[in-house]
Amino acid sequence: MGFYWIFGGNGLRVKALCVMVLWIGLPSLFCAPFRLCYTLFVARVLQQKEGECMPQVRFTNSWLQGVKPDPAKGVWYSEAGGKGLRLYVGTSGKKTWYINYRRPGDEKLSQHKIGDADLFSVSQARDAALKFLVAVAQKETPWVKPAAPAEKLTLEAFVRDFYVPWVIEHRRSGDATVALIRSAFSNLLSLPVDEITVEALEHWRSKKRQGKGTKASSLNRQVTALRAALNWGVKRGIIEANPMSRLEKLREEDSNTNVRYLSPEERERLYAALDAREERIKAGRDSHNEWLCDRERASLPDLKERALNNVPYGTHVKPSKTNTFIGGWQAG
Repeated sequence: MGFYWIFGGNGLRVKALCVMVLWIGLPSLFCAPFRLCYTLFVARVLQQKEGECMPQVRFTNSWLQGVKPDPAKGVWYSEAGGKGLRLYVGTSGKKTWYINYRRPGDEKLSQHKIGDADLFSVSQARDAALKFLVAVAQKETPWVKPAAPAEKLTLEAFVRDFYVPWVIEHRRSGDATVALIRSAFSNLLSLPVDEITVEALEHWRSKKRQGKGTKASSLNRQVTALRAALNWGVKRGIIEANPMSRLEKLREEDSNTNVRYLSPEERERLYAALDAREERIKAGRDSHNEWLCDRERASLPDLKERALNNVPYGTHVKPSKTNTFIGGWQAG
């Protein structure tokens, strides 16, 4: 009974104190068997200090399924030779794997949660514990939780938070541009900008052409609006690259291009308007030269005198339009 009182049950610290009293007060009992009992008892106390004074079992999946909780308190289980692998069974029956370890340079015993036993089998828990201990031995810090990855910038967030304030303030058609992007690319707004690939854009464009019959000119206009927004984001360092830079423009062969010529009456009205414009320009030059002369300033060339010297036009507008309608070409 005395042997059981020393090594079993609870209150190990009180028992250790009693043994110390016996050790000090009863030197006559310091025989070899008593010293052996004392040594084993101290080892038991040290094991409890390190968290190893717990039931030792052989972890198997069948044992794991059959182990029952203690309604009064949670119970820790260890495995002989388990290299720190522990199982905690709570009063509710929840089972959780842990690993006991020491950090480099720290004698204190630390504990790391592996996971729920419903998710980790015995072999998986052993593998996770071994992987953790190997990382600790290699002076890594597996107990430190990795930082949560930064939330990726979606196309909707980019347009709403960055592009909209700028384009509305600096572009006259800013509202229309934003509406066009949101309407045309509604299926892509939830994607992160860096995940919008050329393949995704080509699929979007093909679906619009074949499904809705959208013309190439309309698709090119929509692509141009989004490409300009993404280029703006790249220049300001908001996004790293514009995925639309490698998207080729569609040939607008399906667009209706109606060629129409001016009727004789329309042509006469056009020429009359051009002549009237020429006369207004020449009259304006004369009036301005009079203003300069009254102030004794140098006059500009007289457009009427230029007309007498085979320079009949005041500006380039009339000759360029005449060549366009007669010769069929435009000045570059």
